[in-house]
Amino acid sequence: MAPMTDCFDSDGVRYRYLYCKAQGVPGRRRPPAILVHGFAQSSSSWIGAMDLIAQERDVYAIDLVGHGGSAVPVSPAPYSLRSMGEALLDFIDLVPGKPVVVGYSMGGRVALSALLEAGPAAFAKKTRGLLLESAGMGPKTESDRVAAAERDAATVRRLRETSLRDFMTYWENLPLFESQRSLPKRTRALIQAGRLANDAEALARCVECAGQHRMPSYHETTEALRDLGLRSCSTLYLTGAKDEKYSRIANDLHAAGIVQTRVAPKAGHNVHLEDPAAFAACVHSVA
Repeated sequence: MAPMTDCFDSDGVRYRYLYCKAQGVPGRRRPPAILVHGFAQSSSSWIGAMDLIAQERDVYAIDLVGHGGSAVPVSPAPYSLRSMGEALLDFIDLVPGKPVVVGYSMGGRVALSALLEAGPAAFAKKTRGLLLESAGMGPKTESDRVAAAERDAATVRRLRETSLRDFMTYWENLPLFESQRSLPKRTRALIQAGRLANDAEALARCVECAGQHRMPSYHETTEALRDLGLRSCSTLYLTGAKDEKYSRIANDLHAAGIVQTRVAPKAGHNVHLEDPAAFAACVHSVA
């Protein structure tokens, strides 16, 4: 089923979203799901996974500011993690029913920002659960934050000093995405086309204002997640076994008893792309 398109406004910024109505028996439908994409993607990057999730629930996928069909403001303010988190909270209020919120990579940072902006008690009243897919959890130390700021600054320079095509060639060859090189050629071409459809300056603003270095500390995010879990709101952290960095994060979260974790054995950083069936099963396990 082809998704439908609509828009909403948050603090003067127009956001586009896609949605699919559940295909199953109405009386057996699960709570809706909201999907928040990663850097240089859009709501369209979820379409394969949306088909599977929509077998049991309504599915909504938002375009973050500067991505897809959403607005591309000149001001840097809407690109901040706080502003994107507030926009996500507005979207949660718009969706009928209490949804499960799913944030992938940068979208996970935005979901965590929404959690911290609302506070665990209010977030638990708005939602049925939170699934973080391959999302950073914030710097553990000040030296970690400095290192993240240096990496993000280098990314911004590359976005502004080279062509978008050259940047995306560099980006898709990062070790983080190595497992995606075995995907079918047509799939990789669609991924690249989606990345190239973005605006380079908007992407640079996203990294400047919502990069890893802008996140709250690891302690703040993990305490908020722990608190959320204590409020009968399901929480889950998901990543792929081929992603060593984020598998370590999953292991740390599991060892500390902060959230439930899942590691998809056949996938890397992007589980919903590389193993959509495993991803859909994790969404359905949340609520």
